[in-house]
Amino acid sequence: MVPPRWRSGGVEKGETLEQAAIRETKEETGYDIKVDGIVSLNEAFIDNNHVLFIVFKGQIIQEPNQIPLEENILKVEWVDLKVADKLIPYYPNGISTLISSSNAQYIVQE
Repeated sequence: MVPPRWRSGGVEKGETLEQAAIRETKEETGYDIKVDGIVSLNEAFIDNNHVLFIVFKGQIIQEPNQIPLEENILKVEWVDLKVADKLIPYYPNGISTLISSSNAQYIVQE
């Protein structure tokens, strides 16, 4: 089992990766999206668990009236890409490279 601090969206039984990405985005942000493909596959070994992080590129098709807040979400805000690059440590070259890249990246995290 993945420790609580690493839990995030998961694929439910009978659900495709794309369907899971759409559902998880809606559940956690309230946004309805369209998925445009995989931009990154990250692999990590965390506390004896083999974990895959699959990142999709998507487009917002409808904004929520209100963003749902949960106890583990402290703050929600839009930030400049340079700021996001610093805040999201999973991508050594920054998330802005995911947006500009047309090919999916494969990263093994240590």
